[in-house]
Amino acid sequence: NEFSGSSNVLLQASVFGKTALVSRGGAMEDAIRRYDFGEVVSFDQPEEFTASVRKLAALSPAESKTLGERARRYAESMDARRYMSQFV
Repeated sequence: NEFSGSSNVLLQASVFGKTALVSRGGAMEDAIRRYDFGEVVSFDQPEEFTASVRKLAALSPAESKTLGERARRYAESMDARRYMSQFV
């Protein structure tokens, strides 16, 4: 199955500067690639998923801060109209 939707979860997490781990395809992948605040994986590939979780867990405080700032930049770039335009 190819699921290419999004939810408000990514946006809400990014408001608080959280990194993200998202599946390939759709608006969430686009956000992560465009703003570079997390990892994009195929959840049906356990090795890839595990490596990404480990990578994010091992970030230094400085790296984590940088990704958090990028996440907040993504959140700041969104308004209701722009966010909803992803789904049209």
